[in-house]
Amino acid sequence: RTSALALARQVAMYIARETTNLSYKAIGESFGKDHTTVLYNVNRIDNFLKDKPYEKELVDDIIRNLTSEATEY
Repeated sequence: RTSALALARQVAMYIARETTNLSYKAIGESFGKDHTTVLYNVNRIDNFLKDKPYEKELVDDIIRNLTSEATEY
């Protein structure tokens, strides 16, 4: 497992939590992880993005694109 892959998975969990009403358990099941892992990763990315304005803008852009596409249908 590379750190880049782990970070991408953590960001994906964060985005899933931000854009859906899924529980930590449901998100964990979709990633093959425990709900506590999802909780840890979501909090980790939330804290990570507080100090990284460029990365936060990228993640916010992904979230905007996902939520705007969902409302178009």
